[in-house]
Amino acid sequence: MKPLLRVLRYFKPYRARAVLTFSFAILSTLTAMVPPYLVKAAVDQVLAAGSARLLALHGAAIALCYLLRDLFNMLRIRFNNRLEQQVILDMRDEVFAKMQRLSLGFYADRSTGELMSRVVDDVNHVERVLLDGTEQLIVATLTLVGVAAIMFSLNPFLAAVALVPVPFLTAGAVWYTRRMRRLYRTARQRAAEMNAVLHDALSGLLQVKIFNQEKEQERRFHESADRYRQSQLETMFTWAYFSPSMNFLGSLGSLLVLLVGGMQVIRGEASVGDIMAFILYLNLFYEPVGRLHALNNLWQDALASCERVFEIMDTPPEIQEPPHPKRLPRPVRGEVTFENVSFAYRDGRPVLHGIDLHVTAGETIALVGPTGAGKTTLVSLIPRFYDVTGGRVLVDGVDVRELSLAELRSHIAVVSQEPFLFNGTVRENVLMGRPGASEDEVWEALRLANAEEFVRRLPDGLDTVVGERGVKLSVGQKQRISIARAVLKQAKILILDEATSSVDTVTEVQIQEALERLMQDKTTFIIAHRLSTIRSAHRIACIDDGRIVQLGTHEELAGSEGLYARLLEHQYRGMLVAGHA
Repeated sequence: MKPLLRVLRYFKPYRARAVLTFSFAILSTLTAMVPPYLVKAAVDQVLAAGSARLLALHGAAIALCYLLRDLFNMLRIRFNNRLEQQVILDMRDEVFAKMQRLSLGFYADRSTGELMSRVVDDVNHVERVLLDGTEQLIVATLTLVGVAAIMFSLNPFLAAVALVPVPFLTAGAVWYTRRMRRLYRTARQRAAEMNAVLHDALSGLLQVKIFNQEKEQERRFHESADRYRQSQLETMFTWAYFSPSMNFLGSLGSLLVLLVGGMQVIRGEASVGDIMAFILYLNLFYEPVGRLHALNNLWQDALASCERVFEIMDTPPEIQEPPHPKRLPRPVRGEVTFENVSFAYRDGRPVLHGIDLHVTAGETIALVGPTGAGKTTLVSLIPRFYDVTGGRVLVDGVDVRELSLAELRSHIAVVSQEPFLFNGTVRENVLMGRPGASEDEVWEALRLANAEEFVRRLPDGLDTVVGERGVKLSVGQKQRISIARAVLKQAKILILDEATSSVDTVTEVQIQEALERLMQDKTTFIIAHRLSTIRSAHRIACIDDGRIVQLGTHEELAGSEGLYARLLEHQYRGMLVAGHA
């Protein structure tokens, strides 16, 4: 019940609407209890008196009760739907906002498709707790208690006979609940796995086609979809056994009432009207019992989804905001210092060891080394994508862990190897750098990024929709728009992570020109495997196995034995081989 109680918390801002919803539900339930009593009166008194006028009045009263019942039910549905959809919107917003705050480490072990399944599918399943859960539970409980009280007031012995199947119904419900919670938890996991396979296949569609992997992807999807089908069938079969069994037990109650009540009528201990009213009330009694069984089926599915949704909400961000954040000294200069920095990922694998590096404001420093040496991890510590496990990182003399994330990251811009554009317009993507910038400033940023010319040629200029992940643009065009975004941000610290590695030579020249403009008066960290792109750096740090093994200018490192000279020689030989080819 804990997940259900947590869901109820979302009703708080909408108390008035919730009260109206439950009030109409209660009124609908109460009006449904009146007709059986009127039927008893009509059979025992009106028919015995032979009065057509009284019979018509009783008939009109019964019709009015049914009309009011359905009117209240219509209002209940209307208010409940509005309440339910608003709460679902709030919950989905909260899950998405929490996912935005979670650290990058959280996503390392989870696929995008699986997380999308939680935000979309699982939150939709939680809706069942809201729509068919809280309200229906209250209505069913009220009906059971009210009808049971009326039956005991009419005929205590017959009421006790009618309740004989209840212990068996309860035992069946307990067994079913325990079994279905496990089955639905498995089904929700299988659905997430299927969504993950689908997301991978669509995201990598180009690679699938070029490597003729369509059949393999079809096989993977079929296997994941079949596992989901099997888990769904297991839940359906369990329900198929359970539901008829419960209906049969409920029917036994009606049969017992008919037999025992009939004997009472024969002996003169009860009237025909009593038995008719009792059977009608018994139908009202077992209807919510059956509804609760069906509701239990939905609850187990929804509770499994609740667990997956609340797992995200309950996950604490690895990167915590400081309780009393500081501000960087003004004006911000962009000086960065690594003091005895060590770092290991969550699996305990050490990546960086005792890094000491001081980068003055406005200095350009290049980080080179073998793949996996720790270059990207090192610069990721500056904006606190990860936190150090030893030592500290300082910006303008302030430990980055003492700054709010917003304050720290507002002074850092990143241009990465794989530029990411959102499925919006060119204007929207560039304005992410500084949302309040004017159109003239956007065009100036595009000019500095060598992107103005091709953007003006686009069908709608700044308002051209670039497609998902910028699919309508070339890699070079996407990279230049991402550079324009960084230009507009006017951050003092710039991180360039393999910013030109995925483009041709001509485009590389254009991007390199744009980057040189962007780097002016900024503290710049360049990660590059093409050593020709870093010769203008003030200093070069060679990183190997998580340690700085060399530090100096290009001339100093090239003229001495060590890692940098070996990397230069390796690239030079590669160029000679390519030239002969």
